[in-house]
Amino acid sequence: NTIPPVNFIEFSSFVEMFKGPTGETTSQNIIHIKDILKEETYDVYDYRKLVSHFSNISEVISKKGKNAFVIEIPVLRQDERLSKHAFFGTHMKFLWHKNQSIRTTLKVYCDGKPITEKIKFQHPLAENGSFSFVSRSAMCPTVVDYILQRASNPEDSKPLSFILQIQDNAVQQTLLSVAVIITTEGNGQKYLFPDVPRVPMGEVPGTPSLLPVPSPPAQAFSIPPLHQSVECMPKLEPTY
Repeated sequence: NTIPPVNFIEFSSFVEMFKGPTGETTSQNIIHIKDILKEETYDVYDYRKLVSHFSNISEVISKKGKNAFVIEIPVLRQDERLSKHAFFGTHMKFLWHKNQSIRTTLKVYCDGKPITEKIKFQHPLAENGSFSFVSRSAMCPTVVDYILQRASNPEDSKPLSFILQIQDNAVQQTLLSVAVIITTEGNGQKYLFPDVPRVPMGEVPGTPSLLPVPSPPAQAFSIPPLHQSVECMPKLEPTY
């Protein structure tokens, strides 16, 4: 069974723009993940490709399991020109059967290197016999700058990806890990998380060298250092 143990409803990155003098606010999704995690799959993602997007993947997700997946998702077409004065945010919702706090972690990578991390402790809301966890928050400036750069010059933009993890805060058990790779075209696709090779591929004749190895040093004027923010959520964040 390749259905995750939590009922994942949706995740979206979006932009909201205010139009004056009418006061109208428009909202567009940049990426939207909804039903794909509920689909059955037997396809395993290639570990070489995975490492190219997440240089430290073996440290973040140490082994495969029924709760670890890889998703390729395309950027949605934008109907309007994005403005740097707009509100860029993320929205996530999932259901669980336990009435207790949940820890969610979002790690963002650019060109295979980690650039930012956000940790939240969320509390449940009763919903139809289950418990829902809903979050809505602003994107970090580094990711916003990347989106604006990609919108203005898509040919020169570096690949962006992120890892979403949901953890049972009481017993420190990971309920769901999703490595999301953002593509420029195609349809969304779900894969099983691959095994980490026991023998480095470079030791097998005719095969390229394969991580895990230490992450390469950051290049000057390329990707800023990792930033981390921790937010506690005793209640839902206000709607903008």
